[in-house]
Amino acid sequence: MVDLYNLYYNRLSNYTSVDLSVFASAISNIQSTISYSPAPIQDYSISQLFSTVKSGAQQVADILSSTADSINTATCESCTAKKLENCKNKFGARLGVSPLTVDRVKDCVAAEQTRFTNIGSNVAAQFNNILTSATNYLAVVNVCDTPAAEVLNNPAPGQWISTQCLSDFLQNVNGFSAGVWVADSMRSYQTQLVTYRMERCSKLVELDIQDRATKVLEDFFSCLG
Repeated sequence: MVDLYNLYYNRLSNYTSVDLSVFASAISNIQSTISYSPAPIQDYSISQLFSTVKSGAQQVADILSSTADSINTATCESCTAKKLENCKNKFGARLGVSPLTVDRVKDCVAAEQTRFTNIGSNVAAQFNNILTSATNYLAVVNVCDTPAAEVLNNPAPGQWISTQCLSDFLQNVNGFSAGVWVADSMRSYQTQLVTYRMERCSKLVELDIQDRATKVLEDFFSCLG
């Protein structure tokens, strides 16, 4: 992008009557924007995803463990030992079997893996689109030159150019540095969306298992009754 802008800046600098300070500012802004190397996605997201999955799995494990303890330590004065044992075996066996399993949390990650790995390629495509757009936009300045096409790329010093035409053209040359910034910021935004969906999915799995575990306990005590 900087090379592209410098190409046009050097060409237009041959026109001594033209103030190219806006163009120079645009080049400076682009250089400033691309000087900040974007942090790799894994630097700020992978650890968060592992933390989310670990936390969700731990919550589910705690729910199942607490439910199992309630069943295993239950007593029943009105029940025979055989009945108590049968109820414990019947309902204890439901824990750790789908859908009451810790590994349901990993499904939340599996559902987003493709989207997560595609973020980098999607952002790279945006940079290519911006460069193409900038190339097409800068080429429009050709209409402001009066020489024939064959001398447009090497005008003589002091060559005349339509200042009104060029002034209007220069009004928007600074916009592409913002485009570069937006493209990179989308990487962060898309990653946050994927992370949020994983977190939300993990929480919903936790709540679903909590409800199912509660129902197992209710059925267990009904069995004893």
